[in-house]
This record gives sequence, structure tokens and C-alpha cells, in this order.
Amino acid sequence: MILALTSGISAQLAAAPAAPPRWSIAFIGFAFFSMLILGRWGQSIGVMAGFEAQRRAAEDPGQKIQGRIQAVNDAFAETARLMSDLDREIRAQQAARLALIAEAEEQKNLLAINTDQAEGIRKIIIGQTDATVRTERRRQWMFFAFGLLVSIPIGIGINLVSDNITASQPPAPPASPAPTSSPARPSASPSR
Repeated sequence: MILALTSGISAQLAAAPAAPPRWSIAFIGFAFFSMLILGRWGQSIGVMAGFEAQRRAAEDPGQKIQGRIQAVNDAFAETARLMSDLDREIRAQQAARLALIAEAEEQKNLLAINTDQAEGIRKIIIGQTDATVRTERRRQWMFFAFGLLVSIPIGIGINLVSDNITASQPPAPPASPAPTSSPARPSASPSR
């Protein structure tokens, strides 16, 4: 059994390139360890490994190349499928980006229109406010002038009427001194 294992390994090493792949070294170590520890089961694992190595060595190089070519073709087919998926995704993102740019332009135009309208409304309101302030100021001056023009003749008229009333009345007698109810106070200085 050990002879079959070593002949399978030597056939594998003969078919392999100058540096054996790492997995084959690990597999050989595992098979050797298994034979030492497990005994008979280890021998059967080693025999199976030898058969696998012999099968690989007996495999036609043309079939190996065909298998590799098929794997490359499958990889290219998968790449083409992924590329078409990526192309669709990129086109969808570009369409979404263009739609967002168009919407942003539209919003910008609406904002400019709204700004112009807001400025016009502000001017109308300020114009009305200025006109209202001027009208109110004029009205206040008119009330002041009206009050001035009306109050002076009324004041003069009241003064004339009051003078006529007082002139037609007899003069009032002079006021007599009012009697004092308090007793006379003694003077502070003593009398001699």
C-alpha cells in the first residue's frame, strides 16, 4: 500500500511543474499522518490519493486544455453578462442624474420667477405704504391747520363775549376784611 502511495505521489510530482503547489504538499502530509495514526484507514486514504494522482497523470493533456478553455469561455461569458448589467445600471444612473439636473434647473427658474414676483410685490406694498404715509401725514397737517384756523376765531369770540358780560354787570363792592376769630396775641416784647 505504501508503494502505491509513493508511486502515485511520484507520478504527480513528475507531472507537476518544478515547484509543487502548496495544496499537494499539505495533502501528502495529511496522507502520511493519517497512515501513521489511523493504520488501516490511513492506508486506504493513501491508496485513494494514489489513485487520484494516477487518474490525473493519465488524463489527456488535450482534455485538460479543453477544460481550461471552457473555464475561460465561461469566465468571459460571465464577464459579458456582468458588463451588460453594469452598463444598464450606469445608463439608469445617468438618466436619473439628467432628470435631477433638469429638475434642479426648473426649480432654479421657478425660484428666479418667484424672486422677481416677490420683489414686485414688495415694491407694490412699499409703494402703497409710502403713499399711505404721505396721505396720513397730509391728513394730520390738515387737521392741525383746521384746528388752528378754527380755534383762534373761537378763542377771540369767547374773549369778546366774556368782556361784554363783565362790562354789563355793575362792579362788585370792595371786599371787606374778614373778621378773625382768633384772640389777639400778646407781643413778644414786654411792655413797660
